[in-house]
Amino acid sequence: MEDYNFIVGQQFSDVKAFRKAIKDAAIAQHFELKIIKSDLIRYFAKCAKDGCPWRIRAVKLPSVPTFTIRAIEGTHTCGKNAQLGHHQASVDWIVNLIEERLRDNMNYKPKDILQDVQKLYGITIPYKQAWRAKERGLAAIYGSSEEGYCLLPSYCEQIKQRTRTCSCRDWQLYGIPCSHAVAALISSRKNVYEYAEKYFTVESYCRAYSQPIHPVADRSEWSKATEGLSEDDEARLVRPPKFRRPPGRPEKKRGCTEESNREKHTVHCSRCNQTGHYKRTCKAGIVQMIEH
Repeated sequence: MEDYNFIVGQQFSDVKAFRKAIKDAAIAQHFELKIIKSDLIRYFAKCAKDGCPWRIRAVKLPSVPTFTIRAIEGTHTCGKNAQLGHHQASVDWIVNLIEERLRDNMNYKPKDILQDVQKLYGITIPYKQAWRAKERGLAAIYGSSEEGYCLLPSYCEQIKQRTRTCSCRDWQLYGIPCSHAVAALISSRKNVYEYAEKYFTVESYCRAYSQPIHPVADRSEWSKATEGLSEDDEARLVRPPKFRRPPGRPEKKRGCTEESNREKHTVHCSRCNQTGHYKRTCKAGIVQMIEH
């Protein structure tokens, strides 16, 4: 956990850096922040808990974007109790927290976001809030789906100008446009089949089988075909690989026919002379007792 203790005279690169630092401190130290004044040149806030005297004031230095803390009044008497949520833990704050990890791993799950926020700041955020933060973070990094559809014509032009490649490499490997390229081609009203490799066409298929295919002669005629071969050619024998018997007794495979022909044992009750149960599970005695 970072050190969130502020001192008078402490400086920050700009107003955004100071706002982020004060928000992180409020979340990490479990106190709610009430902003009294916040603009590009000054910032004044206090603890939102009634009766807590803590105050902080920061201003912008002249001619530079640097922000500095001018005054810190009082100390927290609110107890800084941990709670389930925090008003300062907004979706945008979570996006800034997870953006770097989201760049490395697109499959960063909302439940993992919940665990990381709980581990780092000791607060619990709703699952829906974590899910929205992930969606907003992915849109900020890779663009939204609407922006992606708007880029389809330009993407198609790039495909035409360059070699027929795609980032997923399916097009390069299989010679058929992948789903990404197909979406771009259809959006630009292009014929998808023209962008497939020529050896997938019917013409190439017919050309491949236009020549006759000679079958292998029957084995009885092999001796005739091998007449005139040298001794070296006949000495080239292909033998099967060496097989080593594994240690131990081999398992015996029992046939299922023996078990199917075996007569099934029928149980017989010595009390009621009926089949299907024993005397111990017979209910005839219980029925007689109820009737009497």
